[in-house]
Amino acid sequence: MFRRRSLTLLVALVAAVGLVASACGNDDDSSSGNGASTTGAQLSGEPIRIAGIGSTEGTAITQPEVEQALMMATDSVNARGGVDGRPLELDFCDDNASSDGALECARQIQDDESIVASVGAVSVSGQDYGSALGDAGVAIVGPFPSAFWEVSAPTSFPFIGGTLPLFVGLGQLGKDYERVVLLRIDIDEAAPLGGVIESTGLELADEIAMPVTTPDVSTFVNQALEGGTDAVLIALAEPLTSQVIQAVFQQGGGDVTVLASGDQLTDESLTALGPATEIVRGDLSLPPPSAADQFQTIAEFNDDREAYNNDTLVANTLTINAYAAVRWFADAATQMLQSGTDVTRANVLTMMEGVTNDDFLGLTAPVTFSQSLEAGGIPLPRLFNVSGYFANANADDGWTLDPTDLIDFNTGETES
Repeated sequence: MFRRRSLTLLVALVAAVGLVASACGNDDDSSSGNGASTTGAQLSGEPIRIAGIGSTEGTAITQPEVEQALMMATDSVNARGGVDGRPLELDFCDDNASSDGALECARQIQDDESIVASVGAVSVSGQDYGSALGDAGVAIVGPFPSAFWEVSAPTSFPFIGGTLPLFVGLGQLGKDYERVVLLRIDIDEAAPLGGVIESTGLELADEIAMPVTTPDVSTFVNQALEGGTDAVLIALAEPLTSQVIQAVFQQGGGDVTVLASGDQLTDESLTALGPATEIVRGDLSLPPPSAADQFQTIAEFNDDREAYNNDTLVANTLTINAYAAVRWFADAATQMLQSGTDVTRANVLTMMEGVTNDDFLGLTAPVTFSQSLEAGGIPLPRLFNVSGYFANANADDGWTLDPTDLIDFNTGETES
């Protein structure tokens, strides 16, 4: 079932963008984490309606912070004047971390033609979601590529490359070390990762598969450290990622580096790791919260998050991508209206297909949605970006870019 978000604008958010506030109540029963709400700009006209999808409940991996980020971004857009003066309205659907739930979300969007696009989607079970929206001609704007569907669904337009390019990037980092061991999750989908990583020219010394439910990681870490290993490249989900980092730090005496995707390891996780973060290097699809001085969108994300006043809104690539996708879509829809083009499903899809050399609010390498790419030698029909950032981990500051330039993960070189 959809949870709607439209004109619930937070007092602090409105103040932050310097708009004159006037009181307004919440138009539904969705919560914001802060009961006060106001409207800054005098928004009028038919709302521009978008859909969000994520997994806030269920037995598999859930990311409730994604809904929070989408809501925050919607509030931020409306506080800044909406979509050319019209309100932006978000309908969020919880897929319950299941393929059936994701398909039901797609059906709800299909049946409601006033919803013009899916924006900032995150769904590990969304294969049928992507296919169904493709059949209906609904653009999927800025999804987070955590599974295969986001880089294969016919109407998917991801600005970031996500999981596959990140492991190519880790392979590039691994070439700084003499003996690198891959420690990955023991599922079929992760089996090709070794080949993807070695496409960079890195030769893995060993590849160890760890069961999803592993009560004690020490045995696997001991195996990984045998033979003088100086770097362990991990492809795991939390909490196993943090557990392995701590074990490598303790069992390796602080002399063995851990290479990990920053998209999966949040700043909050790094804080909890404490001194163990000293051994962690990684890569990111988007700049982290610590890079606010270099990236205006990150500074605005940080400001809006502080104004939103919700401790459950974790700052990570998932939430930054969701936030930026909504902000980007609002800008694009505003340009459509100002050029005399109605914001409809068909027109949004046409607009997305024509996007050329767009840097996603200054966060990514230029993306052209008519030019698909490959990562690690694997071509994917809806992969448009194989670049990102190298970063170091710090318990106090989270991920910090090193260098601050974009890196082409396929080559390991700085983007020109």
